[in-house]
Amino acid sequence: MIKTNRLTIRKLGFADCRDYYEIFGNPNISRYDDFDPIREGESRANIERIIDHYNKNASELEFAVEYREEQKVIGVLALLIEDGTVYIGFHFNEAYHGRGLATEAVIAFLPWLHKTYHLPIKAVTDPANQSSIRVLGKLGFHLEEKIVRRAGSSVIRELRFALARPVAAVARARTARRLKRFA
Repeated sequence: MIKTNRLTIRKLGFADCRDYYEIFGNPNISRYDDFDPIREGESRANIERIIDHYNKNASELEFAVEYREEQKVIGVLALLIEDGTVYIGFHFNEAYHGRGLATEAVIAFLPWLHKTYHLPIKAVTDPANQSSIRVLGKLGFHLEEKIVRRAGSSVIRELRFALARPVAAVARARTARRLKRFA
């Protein structure tokens, strides 16, 4: 479990089904990703699969981001280990966008990822997802590659970002910016 001033990052459980649906059932959340919005009844099956992945120490994991003030899951952080790299992803309830919560969650998640896996950390996003691109920039990720690939009859465009600075430097820079606001 990882805690920040406002958030707790933890494993998902069945009690999170409703909050999970609020995130992944929203078409505005899925529009930049490779999944369709889920139906309400699918939350439990998805969380069951996620719990199974925890138990198997799988290479693909998802974690709840709980907003402590409301004791509500408002986001999900994902990781995928592939080809000697940890890929991260994040999805947040649309009602909580614009508050710096995704940045706060990922900043807290990065040191754990580094300490746990000791692998390069990257992220992939849709070029139209300007919010995620801004978050990644704040965290010290830099554009590594523009990808164009085919999936059936569709053409998929993605941007791959790599963490440019050591994780500790990201956290120090973020803390320094926060302290300047109070000076």
